Amino acid sequence: FGSSHQSDLRVAYLGIMAPQARTLVADVESQSDSVVPTESEATDATDASIEKVDKNLIIVPEDQIPPHPDDIIHKMWYETLVRLRFTLLVFLSLALMLALSLGVAMQMFFSVMVVKTLTFKVVLGIILVPLILLFSAVMVDEMIDFGLDAMDLPCFGLFRASVTSSVRSCFPSWNTRKTEIGLIILLEGLPILTGLISLPTRQGNLTWYTRFLMSYILGAVLCVYLMALLYVISHIHVGHSPLTEARMNVLWHNMGNLGDLKHVLHDVVEVADADQRRVRWLKCSSFMLAAVGVEVLVLLVFIFWKNFAFMFSGLMLTTIFMALALTAYAPRLLGKAFWLTLAFFVVLTLGLTFGTTATIPTKNTFIPTALGPGASGFGANLTEDNGLPLQFLQRPFGAKSPGYPICGMSWGNGNATGYENQLNIFDLAMLTKASYAPQGITESALGEMLNGTELEKFEVLENQPDSQIGRLVVVDLPKQKLRVMAVRGTAITEDAYADLEIYCAIAVLQFFGHVVPVLKAMPTGMVQTLLESSPARAIFDATTYAFLAKVQADAEVHKKQAAEKGFELLITGHSLGGAIAGVIATKLDVAGLGISAPGLRYQLDRMGVMESNLQHSFTVIQPTNDIVPKIDEQRGMVEWIKCDLQPIKCHSLVKTTCELWSQCGDPRGRDYRRLCSTWYSKDDMNM
Repeated sequence: FGSSHQSDLRVAYLGIMAPQARTLVADVESQSDSVVPTESEATDATDASIEKVDKNLIIVPEDQIPPHPDDIIHKMWYETLVRLRFTLLVFLSLALMLALSLGVAMQMFFSVMVVKTLTFKVVLGIILVPLILLFSAVMVDEMIDFGLDAMDLPCFGLFRASVTSSVRSCFPSWNTRKTEIGLIILLEGLPILTGLISLPTRQGNLTWYTRFLMSYILGAVLCVYLMALLYVISHIHVGHSPLTEARMNVLWHNMGNLGDLKHVLHDVVEVADADQRRVRWLKCSSFMLAAVGVEVLVLLVFIFWKNFAFMFSGLMLTTIFMALALTAYAPRLLGKAFWLTLAFFVVLTLGLTFGTTATIPTKNTFIPTALGPGASGFGANLTEDNGLPLQFLQRPFGAKSPGYPICGMSWGNGNATGYENQLNIFDLAMLTKASYAPQGITESALGEMLNGTELEKFEVLENQPDSQIGRLVVVDLPKQKLRVMAVRGTAITEDAYADLEIYCAIAVLQFFGHVVPVLKAMPTGMVQTLLESSPARAIFDATTYAFLAKVQADAEVHKKQAAEKGFELLITGHSLGGAIAGVIATKLDVAGLGISAPGLRYQLDRMGVMESNLQHSFTVIQPTNDIVPKIDEQRGMVEWIKCDLQPIKCHSLVKTTCELWSQCGDPRGRDYRRLCSTWYSKDDMNM
């Protein structure tokens, strides 16, 4: 350019882009009183002002100004649409995959912990837990990069460069154009094909376009998983070889926009990598040997000293050694997201474990919820009873509130008439409490709660050991012609493991549902199928559900024996015992009650239960601040009751019983003062 043209461009640039420079020019003019500068002097002043503003200023000529961003977006409309669709789909798929995979890893671990003896399945489970966890964390880390790649310009540029570099190492004629064509066919073809397949099948009352849309989204999610898996494989392959890594780098920097079908001609022919690969293999082998050694130690711990802390720490250490081996093989593969995923798994597993672990009371620490009128200690003087009445039989006319509807319900034999021959909610709560009493005092504990009432002539038919998962206490009530089976909730370590094995996967899904609506994005039937077809269930189903099968077999025997005597069977339980009661009651077509029981909606297929039958058979009491009943979703009749305390206290069977008593009264006239005075005073009574 000529000097005059440069001056014109600089002045024009100042007039548009450099207000500071214009201010400097104005200041120079104001300092000269009557002297009018010539054109050359003005140009020199402008040049000087530019130098004062920024010596590094780069002037862009008019013919080199890049296109407007809006023009680029409109011109590359297909790439823009892909970026919008698949950015959302990638992160939705990421949340779903993270929830499911971590849930499966956790479920596999607790399945191992439930088993008491070393078997081939236990060995397989111990091997699979680190592998599943490693796969989950790697996929999370890579899918985050994959999602950012979908957002970038050019869209999926890193994916196309990685796949092309990996394939070209085996097929030298492969190029970016072929990769892009295959990518577009996968992006557009698989979701549409999945949607078309769903059209002939009917799903309830869903319209054809709703079915198509849901299946289209499902196909898109499946497409994301296939692409992410392909991306991980190619990334590992590319990252191991400096030559393919350099080739990928060059291709990515010269990649065209998605839809241009550009054939990138840039390539790398030779990079010295023999020494680097040898060192990487050596490190990788060392870390893998360390991982195998830790796995052997975990097996020995299982055999001789089955301890949660050592088992969990050993499996996590195995996962870390395997991750270091993978990093040695492909140094750029794992990022911070990988280690954050492992840390999240540790926190989540420990939180669920310690949140569900409980201790069974001893003979000296067990206290009945209430004392029957004929029990020793009934009506005794208490130093601190907060003014609670000795007996609160029923809510009086004109009370502050109508109480809870469940207080008016009754359970019993249709052939036994009269209210005294029917069981109320307090009777079932006392029978449920007895399942937590140590085996040696179960009968005497029942006597303290039932003596002096119409139920005092009870007979204990079955009193299982305290070490039994889902321990049963079966009681006959001859006057009421009833047989009641009470199922204990989480009281020992094995109960907690069984509880977590059943519910950890759905609990993790629900946790992520607070951030990304993974459960709402999938049909209920799909979630049920995923939980039913879990790898942990495929391996440990027979072992893990042995206790459920035993409970069902016992219940079938008791139902048959009760029918022979003209009795009816009822099943009740608290916490995990409540969920078991719901399953068994539904299968046997008898009435069931669950107090603070976790939900069963997503477990229906897994448990072999029909939802309509569950709704007819099962009643659930759910305190408002209790977390356990919020796991999964409830089906059946749900009675909400007030509880403003901490979640662990709201889960207490005694606290729930006291809340019902304070609002409704117990027609049997039991004495609740000893325990209920912990939370209630005379002013809290609905009298």
